[in-house]
Amino acid sequence: WFEFDLKENTKVFELQMHCYQKLIEFYKNKYDFGAPVFNLSVYNKGCFIENHRDGYDNDDKRLCVLLLYLNTDWEKGMGGELIITDADGNKIEIEPKFGNFAILNFTDANLKHEVRKINSDTFNRKTLISFMNKNKKYVIN
Repeated sequence: WFEFDLKENTKVFELQMHCYQKLIEFYKNKYDFGAPVFNLSVYNKGCFIENHRDGYDNDDKRLCVLLLYLNTDWEKGMGGELIITDADGNKIEIEPKFGNFAILNFTDANLKHEVRKINSDTFNRKTLISFMNKNKKYVIN
């Protein structure tokens, strides 16, 4: 994991702020948090995540995770797709292409999700990830 200031890359920062605005709209200002902290996740050939759930119940309950994809070189067959299994068992696929983002809401559903194995020698899946917790205040530095 790497943490960095997105303001240095205007295009990525604008995309992050757009996603963050969607997050605020999604929760309809129900929770008091500022800008999320994003971590960079990089997967190379052979990397994947098995089907799992991220939400959990405790005093610092996760509200959601926000994923923002940075790849401009992704093509079908390379792997790295986020696969979400809905309550009916249907699969929803999110391609890891620049501009795509996903918000997994853990307050109403704790859906299973996975990341397909990377099959390419040249492709590195780059994703900015931010977990938002119910009792944590996020601020812009």
